[in-house]
Parts: sequence; structure tokens; C-alpha cells
Amino acid sequence: MEANRVCNMVNLTVKVGDKVLYRPSFGRGPQVEATVTGLEECECGEKYGCPVDEFSGDPECVTMDLDNGHWAYGTQVDKVLAQ
Repeated sequence: MEANRVCNMVNLTVKVGDKVLYRPSFGRGPQVEATVTGLEECECGEKYGCPVDEFSGDPECVTMDLDNGHWAYGTQVDKVLAQ
């Protein structure tokens, strides 16, 4: 990761149990609906961090485990659906 990396400033608010529309394959795949089963607040662009129950902030600073056995960066989320 570049030392002077500037993080995306678009805000994402998500919590465990929310349904999301996300794009697999690092954002290149078609939209898939899944339920968030875990969240980790991370350094921008990193995969691992501290487990949290909800997150609000830069989508580059969160990863999520999903009920379909996959995980995603916050930047892969197109929309958070009603819980």
C-alpha cells in the first residue's frame, strides 16, 4: 500500500444483520444480495482489523463476512438494504 494513499471519502453505514447488494470479484462481478455476518474496521485498504457490530465511515476501511461464505471490502457494496 502506498504511504500517501488517499481514502475514498464516501460514507458507508452498515451493521451485522444488514442485507447488502455487493459485487464479487473485487467489484467486477454482477450484483449479489447477501447478509452481513461480521464486520472488521481496518486501516484503509487492509483486509484485517478489529471486529465491530456496526460501522459508519470510509468504505475502504471495512471488510465484511457474508452469509454466502464470501467476504467483501466496503467498496464492493453498492447498496445497504433494509434489515
